[in-house]
Amino acid sequence: MKKIFLLIAACFSLTAPLAAHPCQGAYVTGFGGANFKQDQKISGDTKLDWETGYALSGSVGYKWEPFRVELEGAYRRNTAKHLGKHYGQGVTSALVNGIYDLDFLQLPSGITPYVGVGIGTALHNGNGKGKDLRFAWQGIAGVALPVSDRVDLITEYRYFNAGFKQDHNHTVGAGLRFWF
Repeated sequence: MKKIFLLIAACFSLTAPLAAHPCQGAYVTGFGGANFKQDQKISGDTKLDWETGYALSGSVGYKWEPFRVELEGAYRRNTAKHLGKHYGQGVTSALVNGIYDLDFLQLPSGITPYVGVGIGTALHNGNGKGKDLRFAWQGIAGVALPVSDRVDLITEYRYFNAGFKQDHNHTVGAGLRFWF
């Protein structure tokens, strides 16, 4: 019985610093993950089959309980094979995101789910097509787990569209958020 009590006390002591997690303030986030670009019909029955690519992003933001606003810069890269040739496409984006933290759910270990949307611009750079600047938007869903009083581990799903009818990107990844 004494060992069980000590084990429970040790577990609670590990979560004590998490209670000091800031409720508002400035932060920076770094994020990386897999980018799944949906196949695109290019003419008739011909389509580009996109391979899994990658996405990298960084953001700076501020939280006013329970809302966050952030400025994000991101890069997504995918390749496709068509008629024996490989085509690559890189998309650089700058977005302003509005995020709502679902703090009221009070999940164990300080886990905080969140949802958000972002709008901005995206610059496409593809094989032989030059550069094309377009309106972009995204939907965001994720969870944050405090690993210290100033650092969160995040996992996210993002749906990203860069202004083309058939440009659908699904990004799944993880990152770190550092609070000031």
